[in-house]
Amino acid sequence: MKQIYQFAVLVVLLTCFAVRVSAVERKISGTVTDESGSPLVGAAVIVGDARHYATTADDGSFSVEAGDGDLLKVVLMGYRDWSGQVVTWRNVYEIVLEQDAQMLEDVIVVGYGAMKKSDLTGSVSSIKMDAINDITAGSIDGLLQGRAAGLQVLNTSQDPGSGATIRVRGSSSINGSNTPLIVVNGFPMGEAGYLSSINTADIESIEVLKDASASAIYGSRGANGVILVTTKSAKEGQINVNVKHQTTISQLSDRLDIWYDPMLMAQVANEEQTNAGLSPLYVGQVIGGVYYPSLLEIQQGKWSDTDWTDLCLRTPVVNSTTVSVSGAKQAASFNLNVNYFDEKGIYKKDDYSKLNANLQFSYKFGKSVSISSYSVLSVSKRNVMNGLEYGRNPLWPVYDENGDLYRSSATDFGHPLARLEGFKDSTVTRDFTESLSGEWEIIKGLSLRSQLTYRFKSGIEDVYESTFVSQDAYDNGGIAKINNSFYQDLLTETYLSFNREWQGVHNLSLMAGHSFDTENGRGLYTTARGFVNDVLGNENMNAGDPNLRQIYNDGYYKSKLLSFYGRVNYSLLDRYLFTFTMRADGSTKFGRNNRWGYFPSGALSWKMHNESWLK
Repeated sequence: MKQIYQFAVLVVLLTCFAVRVSAVERKISGTVTDESGSPLVGAAVIVGDARHYATTADDGSFSVEAGDGDLLKVVLMGYRDWSGQVVTWRNVYEIVLEQDAQMLEDVIVVGYGAMKKSDLTGSVSSIKMDAINDITAGSIDGLLQGRAAGLQVLNTSQDPGSGATIRVRGSSSINGSNTPLIVVNGFPMGEAGYLSSINTADIESIEVLKDASASAIYGSRGANGVILVTTKSAKEGQINVNVKHQTTISQLSDRLDIWYDPMLMAQVANEEQTNAGLSPLYVGQVIGGVYYPSLLEIQQGKWSDTDWTDLCLRTPVVNSTTVSVSGAKQAASFNLNVNYFDEKGIYKKDDYSKLNANLQFSYKFGKSVSISSYSVLSVSKRNVMNGLEYGRNPLWPVYDENGDLYRSSATDFGHPLARLEGFKDSTVTRDFTESLSGEWEIIKGLSLRSQLTYRFKSGIEDVYESTFVSQDAYDNGGIAKINNSFYQDLLTETYLSFNREWQGVHNLSLMAGHSFDTENGRGLYTTARGFVNDVLGNENMNAGDPNLRQIYNDGYYKSKLLSFYGRVNYSLLDRYLFTFTMRADGSTKFGRNNRWGYFPSGALSWKMHNESWLK
């Protein structure tokens, strides 16, 4: 009996030891490639229930913590998911992802038209919004991380309303812009920051044109890649009304690096003074008009213990409400989408709000002619409040004996309540876009499309620093700033497209067109100082000292761009693919003798498998 008991104890101990050993995590690494051996960038490597995860680098490599027996999963849009268990004897994994054959038949936008993904010769990634629609965000740019190979998204700021830095295949310019071109429903919107004017709930799909063959159709503006955004259209059927609300609450991931114990802070300060050969501070004395209590007073609780974090910080909350109404019947369809987005930052009075309204309408005359319109209105407001001193000395009270804000000296401008009350930095932006397009199928396979788009954007920034907020404002009698700007763009495009297939052997697609784009804008940035008081803020700039007024920027610009473009796609036996694109741009930004630029690009590819094998 005793031997049986000893054996049972030994089994239990060995089992516990085995469990402990298996629970130890170690670093595993490897590479992720496609079937041809090319590295895949941006693939998500997930361990277990997302306890650890990593994203593959430019060479397809990854490194992540994992324990023996954990389920390792690799996910990338356009490829079948890979999964396997982590085993003891293996630290390096060479993972090959198979392309999803079903996605090869998807039709995706490629610029001035659409193609089957299986017929592409250029590098194009397609992102469907179904996977990220449930994530609350003020702009779509920050949600694209890891969604497409070669697309790098860096969220460098957590400020309310802040966008992300987007790069396609890295940076290619030292002094120039490295931001890809954003094209919404065929209209070039500019750089990636303009994505904030589009309601995330109104986006159907996003295509990323990455290589020269794919992006050359947009000329020099597509040198850093092109991101094509397609908005939703109504589906056939009855009128649909949808209401969606999302609330997101955040919290700090780490404890703030501040003094939580006033006694410890005073002891360390006294020790620091002593080590430097100076007299201790916290001994119950007045220095420079500031009273430093003794350690005994602090211990007995006879002095303040102010929680400055409670006065400066709050719980960040994001609310997003979307109401959409859509309907389609016979020849007509419409889609109305209204969204209100409100984000409260971690600092008090630091917030961002936005109202977006999108309306899309289309009507078809007979079988060959159709018209459509797309309208977008976006109004946003950003209140900036940062730099609040939540690490202020906890022994300093909020108010003095007179009920005024406590200041350690006449030049103490760090009181957070003073900044909350006396600092203003508010920006209101209005953005409106109207696009009208028409399409005529002249004969079977030959279509003519024309589009006219107008955009107007204006912004007003109001800034005022009261005399009790900063040393600069105190010395100059307050600082007021107003920054006004407006921008407008008119674009017209017309192009012909031809598609024809012969005997299931030859497939030819042609596109040729031209566009004319004119844009202009104006900006005025003024400052004033020397106000009698802080009552009116920057509402009356003339009240400032005339000798201290300045105009930093007062400019007007206007440019025109005339373009001709074309594309040829040819497929033989649905196996050999050829693509040629050409664009010529003439811009008034250059001299009369050097205004035209030409951007040809070609590509030839061969399908490894034909359609019958894929099926």
